[in-house]
Amino acid sequence: MLDHPLDWTDARLQELRDVVSMTIYRDADIEAVLLEGGLSPALVRWGLSPRALWFDIFTVAAEQLRLPEVVRAAAKDRPALARRVDELLADRPIVEVPWMPDAPVWLNIGKERQIVENQNTLLDIAFLQHGLDRARAVCRILVECGRKSWHGSGFRVGERTLLTNHHVLYEGIAPATAVRAQFGYEVGADGELRTPVEIRCDVGTIVGEARDDFAVIRAAEPLPGDVPILSLRHGARPGIHDRVSIIQHPKGLPKKIALHHNLVLHSADDVVQYWTDTDAGSSGSPVFDEDWRVVALHHQWVEANDGSGVAFRNQGRAISRVVERLDALGVDFED
Repeated sequence: MLDHPLDWTDARLQELRDVVSMTIYRDADIEAVLLEGGLSPALVRWGLSPRALWFDIFTVAAEQLRLPEVVRAAAKDRPALARRVDELLADRPIVEVPWMPDAPVWLNIGKERQIVENQNTLLDIAFLQHGLDRARAVCRILVECGRKSWHGSGFRVGERTLLTNHHVLYEGIAPATAVRAQFGYEVGADGELRTPVEIRCDVGTIVGEARDDFAVIRAAEPLPGDVPILSLRHGARPGIHDRVSIIQHPKGLPKKIALHHNLVLHSADDVVQYWTDTDAGSSGSPVFDEDWRVVALHHQWVEANDGSGVAFRNQGRAISRVVERLDALGVDFED
């Protein structure tokens, strides 16, 4: 099946191409596979959709007698893909259900396709569990400053350290006079509102900068044992049209997650802009990529000219910038 010339009428070959393109669709990852498989990236036509690009790669690799090596490189360190490749290359391959050509046309029986080819919108189900695990780190923050009080969002980044926005913990240059963090303030699967665990915070430990709109504060008592620490040093810079999700307390309501129309529109050293929804009270929320790494600290919405008038985007401070400034301030946030 992998010998030159390739028989593209073979359903096994088509499915092999499709499953590889569904799993490996970013140019950098594809290039790494080619180099691992001994095929020069200069031999393929870049700028195509992942499915078309892998068609081209398979064809060129077969001509160069490198296709088995490229397929092995694609499956390397990807157990799920390796299992599927083995099934397709077996003596009795397991392929998709046959199309029924005599079925009524409107039924489209047996005909499915991936609609969005430039991104992998089909995620492992573990994506949901990882999100629930990370969500426990997010808290509602209740702030008092003199006679005023307000709410925001924040999340755990150290043994007793919470990260949020500067404008959540300061009124201008005046720091908060009292801060409480509520963990687990959310609606359960049974529809019942859970009673949050409220933690007092030490306002004498507040450190932050208005320019990059971040601030940290330490809890005055131990945090709940089931609350994870979200690493800030393993974040990545998202690419344009990557997808980001935000776990937050909009309007001071129980914890919510924004997953829809969540494309990144701008990504730089200092800020990340996206369509992911937020609302008042979401300030200080973590922005996650599809691997549930923190990539930004949400802080506001901005106007952006998209060429057809004024458009709106949400914006977060790039987490790498926040880490850089915390290090410069000598803040040992990881405890």
